[in-house]
Amino acid sequence: MILIALGAALFGPSDRPSAEIARWVGIIAASLGAISAMFAMPYYPVWSLRYVIIAVMVVYGLVAGYGGKAGVRRSPRAPAGAGVRSGA
Repeated sequence: MILIALGAALFGPSDRPSAEIARWVGIIAASLGAISAMFAMPYYPVWSLRYVIIAVMVVYGLVAGYGGKAGVRRSPRAPAGAGVRSGA
């Protein structure tokens, strides 16, 4: 029930403290899920590997794209203002 409530908090604005707490709890829960799937690897290798992959994708989804202003995305390869030539 707690994870469902915190998952619903992720859909709100990302500048609210509840969204930040929900994001961290989701990261911790997915990480623990991936680690616990490692223990079942000898018995169910395919399902455990799928579970680990899904957990890693969840962690990536919760971590990627956060840290700046909401709605502003910049290319990770090019610094700000790159590609703009003056005097051409």
